[in-house]
Amino acid sequence: MVAGVLFVHQGRLTARRERDGYFRAFMNNNQVGMALFLGLLLADRV
Repeated sequence: MVAGVLFVHQGRLTARRERDGYFRAFMNNNQVGMALFLGLLLADRV
């Protein structure tokens, strides 16, 4: 769910098709990866 919210945020960043928005969305991918990793890690422990 958190990763989905971050993907929506990336979509909004790139909606204006500006270079800065693309770069910020690219950098946001680290947060998406962390959310997915932690979700898998926590799901395995439950």
